[in-house]
Amino acid sequence: MIHSSASNGGVAAYLKSGFSIFVSAFLVFGLAMAHAPAPAQAKNNGLGAAAVGLAAGLVIGGALSNAAKSQPKRRPPQKKKKPSYSKKKTYKKKKYSKPKSRSAPKKKYTKRKSNRKQTVRRSAPVNNVQSEVYQVKSALASLGHLSGDINDNRDRSYDQAIKSYQRAKRVAATGVLDNTQRQLLVREAEGRNMLIAMGSPNARVSTLESNKRIQRALQVLGYYKSGIDGKIGSGSRRAIASYQSNRGLPTTGDVSSPKAKADLISTARKSVETDVAAINAQFAQISRQQFASLNGGAVAPAKPAASQAVASTPAAPRIATGVSAAAPAVLPGGHLPTATKTALPSTASNFAAIEPVRADAKILRPNDVAVIIGNRNYKGDIPVVAFGHRDADAMKSVLVNDLGFSRSNVIDARDAGQAELVSIFGSKTNNRGKVWRLIDPDGKSNVFVFYSGHGAPDTQSNTPYLMPVDSHPDTIQLNGYPLSQMYSNLEGLDVKSAVVFLDACFSGGSAGGMLTQAASPVAVTAKMPAIKTSQKLTVLAAAEGDQLASWDEKSGFGMFTNSLVSGLKGNADKNNDKQITASELHSYVHNKVRRSARREFGRIQTPVLMGQADYVVRVKQ
Repeated sequence: MIHSSASNGGVAAYLKSGFSIFVSAFLVFGLAMAHAPAPAQAKNNGLGAAAVGLAAGLVIGGALSNAAKSQPKRRPPQKKKKPSYSKKKTYKKKKYSKPKSRSAPKKKYTKRKSNRKQTVRRSAPVNNVQSEVYQVKSALASLGHLSGDINDNRDRSYDQAIKSYQRAKRVAATGVLDNTQRQLLVREAEGRNMLIAMGSPNARVSTLESNKRIQRALQVLGYYKSGIDGKIGSGSRRAIASYQSNRGLPTTGDVSSPKAKADLISTARKSVETDVAAINAQFAQISRQQFASLNGGAVAPAKPAASQAVASTPAAPRIATGVSAAAPAVLPGGHLPTATKTALPSTASNFAAIEPVRADAKILRPNDVAVIIGNRNYKGDIPVVAFGHRDADAMKSVLVNDLGFSRSNVIDARDAGQAELVSIFGSKTNNRGKVWRLIDPDGKSNVFVFYSGHGAPDTQSNTPYLMPVDSHPDTIQLNGYPLSQMYSNLEGLDVKSAVVFLDACFSGGSAGGMLTQAASPVAVTAKMPAIKTSQKLTVLAAAEGDQLASWDEKSGFGMFTNSLVSGLKGNADKNNDKQITASELHSYVHNKVRRSARREFGRIQTPVLMGQADYVVRVKQ
């Protein structure tokens, strides 16, 4: 058997191979000689030669093996490494390619970052003055007075927007806001936005939106200070528990029931509306001061240099600083305040003319009686109801000319005092006033009552009152006329039906300013009294008890009256059956007033129907 190994070197391998061949050949030769046919002596000689050859082979092989082992071992040849020129070249490529691969996204990222900076720089104010301008523009836009771009300082509609807001608040429309007016504007915008965000207490919304409304309500009431995320976690539950504890409710930390949610949101809404009413009261006070200063009163005029200098500064257009709240800016050509006794005549020429009562109008309701009360000019410091007389004129026109009332059966009272209201409707113990005298003795009459003027609450009992022009809200329980008394006296008459239209609010505020000075406005709902004998009374009121009744300054009417007159003329006949029911009239007025109040003033005003919805108010001929 032949063995070879590359690890022992070339010489050792050849020696081993030669030795193995020699020994094998010698051994074969000896064996062949031993088995060859020959004499015995020859066989013995052959065996001897084989043994000698074997021994000699072993000796020689061992010597050769030792000689081979003594040869120095040599490592197998290895390939020489070529110069690392290619490696250096590759390395150079890597070194060159890495910065290149990093630089591309870095350049792209820098470009995007630059764009974002430019966008922020265009929209965000860069100093305190511009921040105030941006804040005022945002407030004017949210209240519907500014429709232009709030980031465009060259837009001239900003000046007109301030004047529009000032006119709405019955102060001098100078186009310049002093510090007090600016703060009131921003507060009002925040309040209006919060009212919109909370929505109606009974609105049906998704669970997430419902939770957000709960958080906003708690935020308004001062119980919740975290973000509005719609997640009722431990912080929201603690706020709910605090709210419940302070109001004497079971402290559960949960308002998941519809009633609990509605109560919470209603409480928050009343808080915001109270603040908004207080803002209107402050503007009414500013209006009175401005009017006094224009007429030589004791109110000191503002410093024109300070206000004009700031107003002419490009960085702060139309915002005056350093002007006292007791001395608002009144510049030449300013709008005369309309919340004063002589500011806005009821026959203003810029309003559309009212159709006069026709002497030849056809009498369609010979037995029906109408009462029209228009209270505009109140005594003392009570704000006027600017369109009280025009409201009464428009209602009288539609009742006689369109509905067919006899002029002799219309009781027309302007600026009625307490005694006159008693003489019309009767007292607490006697309902035989002017209405009782005019109705048919056989019970064939229907009675229509229209009232435009102030309403006020008794802050102790939350009882709503009609406000005679000689009354005062602080003593309304003494010199007012209770709304429930009018309802009760009408209910006690022997008539087929009685319908009452109220363009008034009973929250303690008004479109012309606050009425209740001794306390914050109280939310009072004008509820019908319990019906004793028959269901003959129907009431359509301009607003809920905790809302303001708005004015429509474009038409020169109360917003409710303007829609009411339009509906009675025939526009409320939704199904075109020639009849207008109380439900149809309410639906028509409700839709128009809610939309107009929100669009014009950012205000929520919801006309209310109480009584018989299917009562036929008018049959069209």
